[in-house]
Amino acid sequence: MLKTLQTVLDMAHSGHEYVRDIEQYKLREHWAERLVGDCEDFALTVREMLKDEGIECDLVFCLTENREGHLVVNVGGWILDNRHTWVMPRDDLPYTWVKLGRPDGTWLEITG
Repeated sequence: MLKTLQTVLDMAHSGHEYVRDIEQYKLREHWAERLVGDCEDFALTVREMLKDEGIECDLVFCLTENREGHLVVNVGGWILDNRHTWVMPRDDLPYTWVKLGRPDGTWLEITG
């Protein structure tokens, strides 16, 4: 499965162009499934790509080392992230995990 995750991440990165929401939509925050956009757009697109591969995943809202909000995709502890070209183990990233977004749209607080 790790090979499939990396293939999906590679495809997403090959088409990704980072553009902030304020520049693209004139809004502070806007989520859309697009590869031209910010981390939320990237994560939503990766989630759909994984769904097409039959792989269930979660969105994870986290804080970066600079305390900035960031969204990534989690598959069994493996993180797909617009900031990294390789699928990364969750524990190897310097993020503070805040909320887990389940496929049904439910958001859960992450504690501990």
